[in-house]
Amino acid sequence: MALAWTPAMDAVLLTTVAENEGATWKEVAAIVTDEIGLIVTADMARNRHGRAAPLSTVEMDDESIAAMRRSLVDTRNELEQMKVSRQDLQDAVFRAVDQSIAGLKIDPVARPDYDVGIPSDLDMVLLGADWQAGKYIKGSYNSEVAKERVATHVQRSIELSHLHVGQTNRAHWLLLGDLVENEIIFPSQQHRIDASLFRQVFNVAEMIVNGARQLLAVYPEVYIDGVGGNHGENLKTSHPETNFDCMAMEIARRLLANEDRLVFPEPITPDEHHWAIWHAVRNTMFFGVHGHQVRSQPNAKASRDRYLGWYANFGPFDVAVSGHYHQSLMQDLGPFTHYAGGSPENNNTYAAEYLQTGAQRGSQWTLFVDNEGIYADHLIRLS
Repeated sequence: MALAWTPAMDAVLLTTVAENEGATWKEVAAIVTDEIGLIVTADMARNRHGRAAPLSTVEMDDESIAAMRRSLVDTRNELEQMKVSRQDLQDAVFRAVDQSIAGLKIDPVARPDYDVGIPSDLDMVLLGADWQAGKYIKGSYNSEVAKERVATHVQRSIELSHLHVGQTNRAHWLLLGDLVENEIIFPSQQHRIDASLFRQVFNVAEMIVNGARQLLAVYPEVYIDGVGGNHGENLKTSHPETNFDCMAMEIARRLLANEDRLVFPEPITPDEHHWAIWHAVRNTMFFGVHGHQVRSQPNAKASRDRYLGWYANFGPFDVAVSGHYHQSLMQDLGPFTHYAGGSPENNNTYAAEYLQTGAQRGSQWTLFVDNEGIYADHLIRLS
């Protein structure tokens, strides 16, 4: 099982790094292990430090902590008395979130030192799909691995942007659903997770916040947009708006409310499933869906026909992006190009048995767009 990090452990790690300048990560890990009484490896220390550092400016005073505890207790009592719809649950969670973060002080990321006079030649687009944080695959995937691989995708994308000719001033992160694993999607799923749905939602929110802050530290403008996936859905009786992927995105959006260089639309379609996005990048229009609406794998004719149907009814668009099948794919479909987003996981035992799908290595796409369209695409391997 993954080591469950806490804010107190983050504080120990950050303090150790600050007080032992020049120490190797192996030495840092040994000190942290002694301090907290749990085994921490060098890789764990390095990766966790990369995620903890951007949020190290969070401050809460005693009064704020007490208020947060009271609000969460009140919400728990409210939920215990509820015997109505999942929409009430969603509303109660967001009330608790708003009350809980009211006392948080998260300083905006400092604007990168760019020469304002240099025009931007490229926009970078990251496709985040099928993180399924909370999934447990023995020996290869769990909540902590999901966090590490998403952070790695963001960091490697930043490194790639420095290799391209032309300056990248804008980054876009399109989140394509199934960010959470859930608990009730298929039989025996409760035996294939390492975190409750509650923890999954907040873990995904943390992943989005940290990734956004990584991007804001490098690019003057950052845009995030996303859809819900089928793993984000609850029971069939739920309100159409209720989707735990969208809830995680909304929590992250509220935590990032002070970032005036970030554009992050509310991830909701009122009274409907939030199933599609249209996102402009320079002169290129992206059409994004999760992809569970397509009852065939992304390289099948039935899949191509579905995307061509969307183009005919909701186009024109230049690029279609999707997730769901955990397979990375690029295909030109006449007037547009389709990218299937892959997944950070690998060795999906359930998908192999029941869907005859699943990648051998985790992967996510990063694209670069100029005024003519897709300038370059990179499939970043994460395992």
